[in-house]
Amino acid sequence: MCPGSAIGYKAAKIAAEKLNIGLSKDEEILAIVENDSCAVDSIQVVLSCTFGKGNLIFKDYGKGVYTIIDRKTDKSIRLSMKESFNPMKINPKFTELKGKERNQTITNEEKKVTPKINIRNM
Repeated sequence: MCPGSAIGYKAAKIAAEKLNIGLSKDEEILAIVENDSCAVDSIQVVLSCTFGKGNLIFKDYGKGVYTIIDRKTDKSIRLSMKESFNPMKINPKFTELKGKERNQTITNEEKKVTPKINIRNM
């Protein structure tokens, strides 16, 4: 469970809607991602852009920015979040537990509670 996954999912769905595209069967859709967060996992799943097919390009700029290109129509969309948006600030308890999870200090009881915490709509 991760806010980044939700962000990538939403970005991919917006791109698919605006460009009128679905899964990339070959290399007709290209995704350029500017970070290596879990958002990229969602983009891979929703659009079927992968490193193996060569239609997922990673530019390490550390930005929540995703460019999706439809090579068939030559149309593209570049999606980014407002700098002021921080998904980890939506629910302080979720942020605290995810930090403990990363630091490997989370208890078994807290592990059970973490997926149930509402991170609300992003």
